[in-house]
Amino acid sequence: MRTEGAGGVRRGFTLIEVLIVIAVIAVLVGITLPGLRGGRQASQRLMSLNNLKQLGDAITMYQGDHGGYYPALHFGVMYHRTEDFLFGEFWWTVAWNWPGPVYDYLPINHHVETYISPTSHRRGDPSTGTWPTSYWYSTSFVGKPRIWSGEPTHDYSLMKAQRGADVLFASSKILLWDSEFGTRTHELKREGPDIAEPMPMLAADGSGRVEIPAKATEAVPNPFQHPGYDLRLQNTRDGVRGMDYP
Repeated sequence: MRTEGAGGVRRGFTLIEVLIVIAVIAVLVGITLPGLRGGRQASQRLMSLNNLKQLGDAITMYQGDHGGYYPALHFGVMYHRTEDFLFGEFWWTVAWNWPGPVYDYLPINHHVETYISPTSHRRGDPSTGTWPTSYWYSTSFVGKPRIWSGEPTHDYSLMKAQRGADVLFASSKILLWDSEFGTRTHELKREGPDIAEPMPMLAADGSGRVEIPAKATEAVPNPFQHPGYDLRLQNTRDGVRGMDYP
């Protein structure tokens, strides 16, 4: 760009002037972008926590109709995935198949976005027969505390849904969490010992929070599961009687 001075002579910007302008723009961008990114993350956290609140309400309604018991999968029982698709699963897959028992209270095919993390690139298609949920459910709520006492046992009678009254530290016991928050993956992450990303969570008392799973109480072995499933929040010592974040 050139300008015309008082004597009618046109002159261009010097290289130094151009570099100064570029530097100023770079500084402004550097100042602005983190704020925009932080604002977006805060908005996504609120959206995820709102999803968790709605999912928690569906579980509470289920409990109200089932003697206070938490949702569980029972071998041989068929559950809805959509109005036209039923499935039957074994007990411990409740971690990601838990929407089945609560289908009547919040049908997944009518509330797909509620079941998916706002940071996930996946978009569920219930007609495929798979669960698109990003929100994992703690297996602590579908087994007697003795399972996670550290005492080896294979007593199948311990596989029982627990009641709200069985939870000793409701504000410190995590019921659901956004397993995909910040990961931006297309598929559900089901491997690895811990995830270090802060994730929105819902405690058993209905309160929302953001915590890092890797900082939760260390997991203990579940004798009914493969060792690869000994994950924090899933296999908390003493089950519903334990604490995930003391």
